[in-house]
Amino acid sequence: MKKLSAILALVLSMTCLFAACGGDGNENNGGGTGSGGEDKPAAAVNKEYFEWDDFEPNKITGYSDKGLRQKEITIPANCTYGSGAFWENPTVEKIYFEDGDVELKDSMFKDCTALKYVDLPDNITEIPRGCFWECTSLESIEIPDSVTMIGDSAFYSCESLKTVDLGNAVEEISDDAFANCANLTSVNLPASLKSIGSHAFAYDELLEQVTFSDGLETIGEWAFYNCHQFTKVELPETLTSLGTMAFSYCDSLTEIYLPASLTTVETSSFGQRANVITVYVKQGSAADTQFDRYNDGMMKKAYY
Repeated sequence: MKKLSAILALVLSMTCLFAACGGDGNENNGGGTGSGGEDKPAAAVNKEYFEWDDFEPNKITGYSDKGLRQKEITIPANCTYGSGAFWENPTVEKIYFEDGDVELKDSMFKDCTALKYVDLPDNITEIPRGCFWECTSLESIEIPDSVTMIGDSAFYSCESLKTVDLGNAVEEISDDAFANCANLTSVNLPASLKSIGSHAFAYDELLEQVTFSDGLETIGEWAFYNCHQFTKVELPETLTSLGTMAFSYCDSLTEIYLPASLTTVETSSFGQRANVITVYVKQGSAADTQFDRYNDGMMKKAYY
């Protein structure tokens, strides 16, 4: 009798764990709202779509064969994830998160080449390193206002990505975060932004004009390399550091405004163009007194 009771207790314990983390195959995720406040489509939470760790019942180690056939997946709340648990899924097109505590991981959805839409939960604080690396079908992304940092290579080579809404709280866009997004045309840079890392938007050849708000302090080297659609750049009066080659190979760029807050202008910050560029500076500023140092022969100076 005691042995039978122990077995029943163990079964009940396992059932409770699965119920708390993913529910059953018939559970519906309900409405709720997405990261932008829109109605969140219903998507069933189904534990059979995942493989679970034998020793940690609430830890997902990967997709099951059944899960790999699904075009829409809801990731259960209050679960942990093994390294690479969600990598390289060639089928899933839409990903949702059940309500609850969520922590995105480095390279979490790396190489999910069919992924078009992600409804990010509004309690995350960062998009970690390589989280959506080479998700080549991802078309747009809306970052919740809870996020303060976009990690290194977070959206690297998302070649179908066209628009990015960064929310209102992002302070740092790290190295290579949106590099090689060949179809990216639009991104908002919020007033909260302080730092843009090296190569952050490099090779985004269709990226059009962006507005740099007051508060931005640093732009890393090669940050907007090969952004051919730029015609005019106005940098804010809070900017103190502008990296080498930051706006190089921007072939359509004809005007740039450099703030008095800059202490040094690198010699090749705007180099390798065929066109003449007018550099607007404030008289007596470093950008004014150092003009001969960074002038590549295809620049003319004007005051504003």
